[in-house]
Amino acid sequence: MTEGRLAPEEVRTRTFTRVVRGYRRREVRRLLERAAADLARLRDGRGADGPDDQPPLTPEQVEEARFQPALGGYEMDEVDTFLDEVAAELQRAAQEPFRPASALPAPARQTPFPAATPAPRPAEPDLPPAAPAPPRVAPVSPPVAPVVPAAVPEPPPRAVPEPPAAAPGPAAPPAPGPAPLAADEGDFPAPSVPPSAAPAPPVPPPPRAPVATPARPLTPSEVETRSFQRGAPGYLPSHVDLFLAKAARALAGRDGETLTRWDVLRQRFPLGPRGYATSEVDAFLVRLAAQFPDPDPAAQREILRKLQGG
Repeated sequence: MTEGRLAPEEVRTRTFTRVVRGYRRREVRRLLERAAADLARLRDGRGADGPDDQPPLTPEQVEEARFQPALGGYEMDEVDTFLDEVAAELQRAAQEPFRPASALPAPARQTPFPAATPAPRPAEPDLPPAAPAPPRVAPVSPPVAPVVPAAVPEPPPRAVPEPPAAAPGPAAPPAPGPAPLAADEGDFPAPSVPPSAAPAPPVPPPPRAPVATPARPLTPSEVETRSFQRGAPGYLPSHVDLFLAKAARALAGRDGETLTRWDVLRQRFPLGPRGYATSEVDAFLVRLAAQFPDPDPAAQREILRKLQGG
């Protein structure tokens, strides 16, 4: 495949990150399957083979494709970025023919230079056979007499001058000195404490993990008056505002309105060209869902059954 161009198999097997609220996976996979088949047909130079075949997808159809949001769907920004690449590849395949690597002309074959012919070597004259070399015998060293070191005379003892005689007077008491050593004792240093017997240094206490501060609960007025930035595509503002008003009444306990945590997380909104930014709305719904209780076990089993079926 030419470098920088998408292969149909890459389009068919592309996967995306799954988030709390994203594009419905089944709809995205259906569009990628058709785009991969149309890209292969355009690469082969084929359009609609028969009257029943659909024409290939156009870049405008890929860019205008819309998907329903779902719980645990594909991340919207990743899908939109990849669909832009698919649209550009379909436009390129429809305008210029695709040449596989086997259709490229083969490079011209270079003729190698002829190898140089070695010059003939002159004939060597016949020489008489050489006489065999005598066997090598290691030389025998003469015996060496042991060396006896010469006796070194000891120096004479150095005379120590006697101290001058002191004047007669009362004898001073002798100064205390170190105890005399026994004949078999020497001047050894004081015994040291082995490392194993030394007290271990105190172990510093482990660092305290930072305590996460819980988010402040939302008030009904904050929920009802919340606004978001605009995005393309985004959730339709009228649908989002209507659901937030319902959640505010349930949070305040007005009009008998009740909601569960799963009702908030599974809420879906249609998309529009200038709607609320999907990432901001999804993050706010996750924070809002934490203020509602979980559904009872019977309702949980029913929700799981619907999710597995759809």
